[in-house]
Amino acid sequence: MQVHGLTTEFLQDKPRFHEISKEFLNFINDAELIIHNAPFDVGFLNHELSLINLKTLDKYCAAITDTLKLAKE
Repeated sequence: MQVHGLTTEFLQDKPRFHEISKEFLNFINDAELIIHNAPFDVGFLNHELSLINLKTLDKYCAAITDTLKLAKE
């Protein structure tokens, strides 16, 4: 909760990743994702995708740009 402020009670009636994965993948299809500290988020998303036997995130989107990496350049 300290990281994102979301409580168990708040999340209780929200859909699980596997329930919205097709909608999510359609949304990002061929898009360039702009993510701060991308390896962190992509790691979590790839783990969730693997649990439902789907390919890694980079197979669905056109590119992943890490703004943290850009800031350090």
